[in-house]
Amino acid sequence: EIKRLEDIGFEWESTRIVKTFEDRFTDLLEFKEEYGHCRVPQKTKSKNAKYYSLGNWVANIRRSYKAIQRGEKPERDFSEAKIKRLEDIGFE
Repeated sequence: EIKRLEDIGFEWESTRIVKTFEDRFTDLLEFKEEYGHCRVPQKTKSKNAKYYSLGNWVANIRRSYKAIQRGEKPERDFSEAKIKRLEDIGFE
């Protein structure tokens, strides 16, 4: 069955790029420098479409951040240091 998949062009290695918190934080800083805020849109048709992937990351981070503020368990693990860094740049 593996050969059949390979025969039709199946690729076993993922070409998806996984970005770390540091990568995304840098992207968020660049967005803020350009637009003056950390409210990255998630819509592909917005004027900021190049930041679509970042917008999804920010939305996920924001959900976790708000859960922490409510005393709930976040979707993603956050250190106090990461939370402080986000707050320091105006993340809400």
